[in-house]
Amino acid sequence: MTRAEMDALGWDSCDIIIVTGDAYVDHPSFGMAIIGRFLEHSRIYYFSNEGKPKIYLGSADLMPRNLNRRVEVLFPVESTELTRRIRTHILKVLMEDNVKARLMLPDGNNRHLKPRSERTARNAQEIFIKAAHQRSKET
Repeated sequence: MTRAEMDALGWDSCDIIIVTGDAYVDHPSFGMAIIGRFLEHSRIYYFSNEGKPKIYLGSADLMPRNLNRRVEVLFPVESTELTRRIRTHILKVLMEDNVKARLMLPDGNNRHLKPRSERTARNAQEIFIKAAHQRSKET
């Protein structure tokens, strides 16, 4: 995430972005959660890596309850084009959600993100639903 992206979202700082519903419930880590219509959620881990973005995808959240006595996978996205698409088509939409998003604070509390008066309300899950409907009409 760039400084300009953080400024556009009104953020002062960002250490790591974890997009997961379970982290909101189970773990007092810093990140963002979207609590909406779907229980299932993305397992995308994004690291800015000093301007050389690294994205990992996973089969489960990295919570002890998901890692004990189970086999889960976390793998890097090595394709530059796929990394770009995940950033611009998925993470961008998720990070702009200001309807269902909660910012998870280090102390375990969370703050519901609401659209600023000059910004349009953006619900990531609804945007993805509309996009899926549009793609289904094209095939």
